[in-house]
Amino acid sequence: MRKFMKPVLVASALLIALSTSSAYAIDLAVTSPAANSILTVTPNAVSLTATGPLVDQGNSVVVTDPNGLEMTDGSLVVSNTTAVAGMKALSLGGTYTVTYTLISDTDGPLVGSYTFTFKAPGAVTSASPIPSATTTQTPINGSGTSGFVFVILAMAIAVAAFLIWYARQTFGGPKKKSRRK
Repeated sequence: MRKFMKPVLVASALLIALSTSSAYAIDLAVTSPAANSILTVTPNAVSLTATGPLVDQGNSVVVTDPNGLEMTDGSLVVSNTTAVAGMKALSLGGTYTVTYTLISDTDGPLVGSYTFTFKAPGAVTSASPIPSATTTQTPINGSGTSGFVFVILAMAIAVAAFLIWYARQTFGGPKKKSRRK
């Protein structure tokens, strides 16, 4: 029976390892300015929202102008799933590149870039905040993914238990000696 247990345990461990490795993968959910957007007003900041929580340290968001000069002001604020980098006022029309490295505590770094276009007006003005109704973002909860992992784990345990039972029924286990006097 031991020779049948080893493959079952190896297969179960492999299934668990494969299912949990992709369960916590983060991706980019929302960007502001949006990728490939065309702006006529210079943004005050660039905001990147990931699908998972970000750590406070090690993140990077850099915006470069068409000449390759950095346009971020050096400030970067990370809050839960969102990283916000402050920007200098844009004066040069053209394609701007946002390059980012976002670090999650559940996955490796999310590295990428996207572009947006700025059409410089005659006089450059910075966007000013407009009061609006307060909205709250609903945080993305990863409990559905965790639940899925636990269901897969429970199924793997059930399959392993069935295989053990089936092997004992089919190949017979150690025979119990009856005590007759």
